[in-house]
Amino acid sequence: MTKLLQFLIKHLAFLYNEYQASFTSDGIDKGRASYCGNVKLKIKHLIVEISLDRDELDVDFGTELHYDKDKSNYEEYYDDKFDHQVVWQLITGKIHKSGIFNKKDAVFLHKNMDKILRLFEENNYTQTKQKLEELENERSKRIWGD
Repeated sequence: MTKLLQFLIKHLAFLYNEYQASFTSDGIDKGRASYCGNVKLKIKHLIVEISLDRDELDVDFGTELHYDKDKSNYEEYYDDKFDHQVVWQLITGKIHKSGIFNKKDAVFLHKNMDKILRLFEENNYTQTKQKLEELENERSKRIWGD
């Protein structure tokens, strides 16, 4: 968790400084706290989940626009979340080479945060979700085959 928080402070502080992100939750596995954990940040309607699992960082995007208020489990906060790799591909048209979120991805996120927020706005979300699901399916086929 320390690694995640250090990365957040060093490379993702713009989420607070420029976008007024707020913490919505955190998850710490007490037995594995040094290399596992997550934080969820909210920026307007966008949920940014930053995870550290087995000492590797990952970032997922979701929206609270389609939040099911009847769900009792907070971990099911939003129905759909999309990995930074497919969001990268949607914006750039290029396949993301690394599965691990790194400094290069933080720079990309900083440069494209306004675009990401627009993609997840209510009037764009249905189309964005459809495109991201298609990209996820293509990625699965590349990784696992048909």
